Amino acid sequence: DAESALSEENVKLRNDVDVATKRVEDLMGALETEKSLNSAQSLSESAVNERLAVASAANTELQGQIDALKLRVEELTLDVESSQEEMHKVTAESSDTERKLATK
Repeated sequence: DAESALSEENVKLRNDVDVATKRVEDLMGALETEKSLNSAQSLSESAVNERLAVASAANTELQGQIDALKLRVEELTLDVESSQEEMHKVTAESSDTERKLATK
């Protein structure tokens, strides 16, 4: 009777060991999955960082072009203002000349 009780206890312990072994295997599988996901996330973050660096460089380049265009617009605005002043002078001189001719 004691022998059969020990045999039953032995079977029960073997079942417990099998269940524990299965649980460890499941946890190891989950750990491997987690490692794979972390690795993929790390690669993804690296790719995003590379794209951000490229976008930042492009943004800096575009900002430089925008600044150069703003300067050119200012130059052209000054040229237009100067041309308008010259036009007013010529118009005034022309009016003055017409008056002088009209009085002759």
